[in-house]
Amino acid sequence: MGETLNSFSLLVGLVASRRQVARTLFVCSVGLAFGSFASGAQTAELADREGFGLFQQHCSRCHGVDGRGGEGPTLAKPRLARAQTDEELAMVIARGIPDGGMPRNSHLSEEDTDAIVSFVRSLTQVEEEPLTGDPARGAEVYLDNSCDACHIVDGVGIQVGPELSEVGLKRSAAHLRESLLDPNASVPTGYEFLRARTSDGTSVEGLLVNEDTFAIQLRDASGRVHSYEKAELEGLQRRRGRSIMRPYRGRLSGQELDDLVAYLATRRGGDQQP
Repeated sequence: MGETLNSFSLLVGLVASRRQVARTLFVCSVGLAFGSFASGAQTAELADREGFGLFQQHCSRCHGVDGRGGEGPTLAKPRLARAQTDEELAMVIARGIPDGGMPRNSHLSEEDTDAIVSFVRSLTQVEEEPLTGDPARGAEVYLDNSCDACHIVDGVGIQVGPELSEVGLKRSAAHLRESLLDPNASVPTGYEFLRARTSDGTSVEGLLVNEDTFAIQLRDASGRVHSYEKAELEGLQRRRGRSIMRPYRGRLSGQELDDLVAYLATRRGGDQQP
């Protein structure tokens, strides 16, 4: 009997020890993730939030592990334009933003959604990172580099690439900067780059507009749409992970890049900032 009790006590001790190690590792990983903007006390508080793990699982791929944005916009700001109340934020999480690239999360329970809402609201208490450029000068850089030949802002321009009228609501400043320097780093969904070669040897590059079993349509960089019967093509190359946009690395000065990022980051539809 004594040996059984001793074995049981040893087993309990091992389980408790492993739980303590797991908890320590989890808290340490949270501390690393938030070390850039949270103190030790804040880290411990965030680590205890149920929504942290759910946010990492469902939201961090686009919004970043610390909520400061990536492919999606930063959430570490005092006010979220699309979700000013907890109810609106829960609705955005559940329904997504189809035109902004955010998927639905209707599979989440009400409790899980509320936990994510609580976590996101804790991020809004963080002071928003200021932009280093000037949006007004950035507007001039935008026009001087003929960005309106491929993009539309407030109804002006040509629709080749994504519309940018609300890009500041959809993308973080860091992501916009990366996209300008290296467009291939993150190609927007729905902008598949193709190269078609016709029977006379002509090659046309462009974005996929429409495709079915027998035909395909491409839009080139000038906005012109090309239609082909697939049977008439000698080759069709799908250039996944490639952008039709040329990189601006080396083409803009550091100040021009800052200004252009500031201009794009403040394109927020009816919620424009100066």
